[in-house]
Amino acid sequence: MFHQPTARKHRAVEEIATKFPIDYAKLNSMQTNTNLLWFNNLRVELGRFFESCRTKHPTQPVRILELGCGAGIFAYELAKAFPTVEVLAVDISEALITGAKQQYQQPNLSYAVRDATKLEKYNDHDLILGLFIMHFIQDKPEFMRRVAHSLRPGGQARFITPLENKIMLQARQSVLEKSPWKEKNNNRFCIAGIATDSTPYQLLLESNSKRLAQSSCEQKSQNIEMSPDVFKSFLNGIALEIRALELSEEETKQYCSDVCDEIPKRQEGKIDFKLDYTEIIAIRRQFEPSNDSPLSPTQSRSLSPLCPHRITENSPRST
Repeated sequence: MFHQPTARKHRAVEEIATKFPIDYAKLNSMQTNTNLLWFNNLRVELGRFFESCRTKHPTQPVRILELGCGAGIFAYELAKAFPTVEVLAVDISEALITGAKQQYQQPNLSYAVRDATKLEKYNDHDLILGLFIMHFIQDKPEFMRRVAHSLRPGGQARFITPLENKIMLQARQSVLEKSPWKEKNNNRFCIAGIATDSTPYQLLLESNSKRLAQSSCEQKSQNIEMSPDVFKSFLNGIALEIRALELSEEETKQYCSDVCDEIPKRQEGKIDFKLDYTEIIAIRRQFEPSNDSPLSPTQSRSLSPLCPHRITENSPRST
């Protein structure tokens, strides 16, 4: 579970994109194996879902939206495997969208620079996908409300989001207790607000139950082999304390290198990484509740956002 942040505010999505530009080639290299893995795991199930969509609205195209598409490999494989569906891949990073357009092209695939948290179209998509983006979103209840409204009736949203890995968490905590990171944080340890289990995401789905006909939240794991360089890129993508501590590009490289040095490695230098994650599936109701207007302000803020929390010497630590 999470604690509310007490000092530094979680960086806005726009600030992250501006202050922490991502190298397209490195991200593409990091995402290729993992995104192909997710695609192969989902391919058969998605094919069946697209067939059901064609049955429901045979005169309209099946529309897919990938949020936070990164390098574009997942959207590309999706468009290539299912040439009759329309795939729109969006990311807030203009550099990533430019790289994706150059690297991955399909007739039924389009890209756009867009903030995933500002969905405004209503009843527009059959499927909304997001791989490893949920932990970057501060107001998750509002985000899920917008996702539900953007889906067509009976449409489906799927998100894969990382859970805290015990070995990585211990490595990051160890590094943050040493110079210069301890002084950088005024001797108060700041660690990422990534869930340790699926419970917060289940509560998130329950808060949108009036819009969702069905939902599931399943905790899974996948063993992935990474080189140290790929591991550092992966860490840079999920370690929200990098943003909370406002590290520069050079400091970020050093921090990721220090954490990597703490991780056990095989003799040949490879890292066997157990990726724990939650797979979220939500299906929108066929009919809109009568008391629920599209894109109205969120009625309840009782569910705390899943965002960075602060760990001090006197507060309990996640394990």
